[in-house]
Amino acid sequence: MDAVAEAFEAYRKAPVDPALRAGDHALALCRFDEAVDRYDEALRHPSGRFPDAEGRGRAEKLLALAREARAEHDVQVGLIDARLAENDIAGGLLALGVARRRFSRSVPLKERRDRVESAICDRFASPRRTVEGDLRKAAFAEARAYLDQVASLLGVPGARRLLRKFAGDEAVLDGTTVARLRASVDEREALHTKLQAAIEEAVGAMDFPRARDAMEEYQNQFPCPGTWSG
Repeated sequence: MDAVAEAFEAYRKAPVDPALRAGDHALALCRFDEAVDRYDEALRHPSGRFPDAEGRGRAEKLLALAREARAEHDVQVGLIDARLAENDIAGGLLALGVARRRFSRSVPLKERRDRVESAICDRFASPRRTVEGDLRKAAFAEARAYLDQVASLLGVPGARRLLRKFAGDEAVLDGTTVARLRASVDEREALHTKLQAAIEEAVGAMDFPRARDAMEEYQNQFPCPGTWSG
């Protein structure tokens, strides 16, 4: 331990170029543009600013490393943005987790984390109520697509923790519950088709009292306008 302390103290007191130290600091904080600028600045100084050739070689290697890290970081950020633009919140969360393992101090990734968490909170806080709302509108395709998104999100590491954090246990569905909700979509769609057929049959037979009763049942089950597909 004493040897480590002595080595660190020797490094701290070494006559290293200030720009090189600033580059090290920026690189550690994932501020890659700043790191590239500082390393480049250090290399543009006369060689006498470095204590030896080793110092200059170190700056050259770190400049290349900073540029490489910046390129990879930009790709990862772009991937997250693309997933969110496609409304693929599960994909965005998965891409974010991969990126943060390498660039944990990145400010742009922290901003994306806030966006992903906000999207999860807004979209998945009440999955049962969301599905029921779609069913009352007879939006069966939307309900199925939403349940696909729920299932995808629940398969991403860390998603259940975020759901509990923002919405409690109500937002965390198990596989059986998701399957039951899918079955309810099928049942309500079948009812929707049956009621539409009953209304059309009664109107065709000019049995208007029966048509009225069927229409009332239809409106009770699917009260939102614009649900008729016949």
